[in-house]
Amino acid sequence: MTAIIWYSIDRTLKVESHEPVDLNGAVKIIDQYLSNYKLKYDSGEDALAASMFGFSRGDNDFIEICINGLNLISVEIELPSVKSNSILNIFKNNYKYIETLDSTYELQKRTHQYFTLSPKELIGQLK
Repeated sequence: MTAIIWYSIDRTLKVESHEPVDLNGAVKIIDQYLSNYKLKYDSGEDALAASMFGFSRGDNDFIEICINGLNLISVEIELPSVKSNSILNIFKNNYKYIETLDSTYELQKRTHQYFTLSPKELIGQLK
């Protein structure tokens, strides 16, 4: 299995990379962010640092999460284009998918899919 690093955003809006985690570690990170959620923050920078994070398997392969509310969770997934034998494949961009989830259960489900499915399988689940 490919190492899946997790990253966060600091108060200066810089991305901080952290040690790789497995699915159980990712669930703990999500739970930590959810338990620290507040309705109001002192600044936009504080809000982003406290609510935005993600997991990445490599370049152009990530799931980025922003906790806007416990029932309002933004998720962006980017995956490498699925390779094919077609000459047209050279024109394909990466696969991007953006959604808003309305429950922490849905977030756990989407994260589980990201950690356990190949990019091609995950794209099939997102369509």
